Amino acid sequence: MANQTQKYAQMKLEFAQESVSPYGIDLGLKGIQHNTIRVIDRGVNTVKGSAISNRRWKQKKDGLHVSKQEYLYPLRDKEGNLIRGEENKVVKILLPFGVIKQMDPQHAEKLRDNLATQAGGLLETVRQMDEC
Repeated sequence: MANQTQKYAQMKLEFAQESVSPYGIDLGLKGIQHNTIRVIDRGVNTVKGSAISNRRWKQKKDGLHVSKQEYLYPLRDKEGNLIRGEENKVVKILLPFGVIKQMDPQHAEKLRDNLATQAGGLLETVRQMDEC
């Protein structure tokens, strides 16, 4: 039997599905138990990601050099294997970019490439908007 939280999550998902159905979008809803877990997992990840982004935004706003701004870094054991925690998820910690670049230049380069890709995509979107 579903509790109030599960019913609430299911109701909100069903409303969301109704609102995007005319556009041919399927939320992939399943049973109430599965959907509740999915909503909670996504919500927790969103809240965590938002908090980390806000922290970095504040660091930028305060004029902190990029080498001191914090990014998530996956922990590894002595053999170089990723450390996994609860639910077999990779354990990550916040480290200043400068430290990541010294410890793991390849990971630092991936972070930089991701930002460059995002920036390039945004610039292309802006260019296309100008053409409309």
